[in-house]
Amino acid sequence: MNTGKFNKIVQFRNPIWLIISAFIIFSAIDTKAEIEPSQNIKQSQSIQISQKSSTNQNQVETEVREFISAWGEAWSPKEKTAEFTRTSIEPFYLQSEELLGFDFTDAKSRTVFKGVQIHHNTWEAFVRSYDYWTFTPVTASIRVYPQSDNAAAATLYVDNYGRKPDGTEFNARAHATLLLEKQDGSWVIVHENIWGPVNE
Repeated sequence: MNTGKFNKIVQFRNPIWLIISAFIIFSAIDTKAEIEPSQNIKQSQSIQISQKSSTNQNQVETEVREFISAWGEAWSPKEKTAEFTRTSIEPFYLQSEELLGFDFTDAKSRTVFKGVQIHHNTWEAFVRSYDYWTFTPVTASIRVYPQSDNAAAATLYVDNYGRKPDGTEFNARAHATLLLEKQDGSWVIVHENIWGPVNE
């Protein structure tokens, strides 16, 4: 066997393997370096999305709370019930036959309101039958459940007070559930369920 030739081959190959090994190691380091920034970017993006989502939810809740306050005022003509018309509440409701209300006053009255016409006409007549009427959302009871930037649900109590021309009073607390959508930049009720009295 020619051992001299074998030794020359070994001496020739060793540097090559050293170079190849070094190349593999440095390639692995570069790849890891590329992966880690990518992972950091994804984590950063995830945090930003989470923060944005939280900010949007807070904004939706603020807007819906303000909406509910204005909604209550629109339903509260006080001693000016004779001036109360459907136009007082139109800005707060979906103006189509898709509006649906489950509202309760007494066992003999209509409780299902399908469409904006029957809803507004019925409640206009109801409020105008009183000399005094207020509809007051109980602020501490309001809970808002944002579903997206343009959809939310809310639950709350509402205090109703009315006085008839003969002096008969109506005084009751009801619970309300509202489904709302934001359309053309404004919140509107697409479904309401107002029921009472409240028993806890």
